[in-house]
Amino acid sequence: MIEQASRRCVGLLSFLRLAPRDGCIEIGHIAFGAAMQRSPASTEAVYLLAELAMTTLGYRRLEWKCNARNTRSMRAAERLGFVHEGTFRQHMVVKGQNRDSAWFSIIDREWPCRRAAFERWLAEDNSTPRDGSGSDWRSCASTVAGPEAAHSTSNRPSRRCAAARRWRMSAAMRGSSAL
Repeated sequence: MIEQASRRCVGLLSFLRLAPRDGCIEIGHIAFGAAMQRSPASTEAVYLLAELAMTTLGYRRLEWKCNARNTRSMRAAERLGFVHEGTFRQHMVVKGQNRDSAWFSIIDREWPCRRAAFERWLAEDNSTPRDGSGSDWRSCASTVAGPEAAHSTSNRPSRRCAAARRWRMSAAMRGSSAL
């Protein structure tokens, strides 16, 4: 991710494990510099990838996996509306050590509600404290036209998020035919 004003690289994230046949895609390899961590820009970066995966490309499942010891990543996934599905014990060996992996997801019937929560939180006129507590995600279904909104596919974003003018996705991410 490139900050428009300074043209500095401030972080990266990407799609991993694309499984179009199954409708699954993973967001991963997330590395944000200090300026990006727990910021509106990092939230928007995840939103843009989620919007691309779920709305534009039509995936039905968006995954987030992390080391179960990485509490910051686990808190971030939950703050961003991903649902914890469990822990795969001894999922892999990393640097000679067993790694347990925590799995999180957003599925297609949850996406309209999550999208609305992202857009509310990222809106220029949002007065919600941006403390990273995740409280605005927990009440998502009840605040978007009731519980049935979580299962609706008719909720389309009304406008681009304000912060999008300051950040851009790489050309490879925007135009890749592999997605």
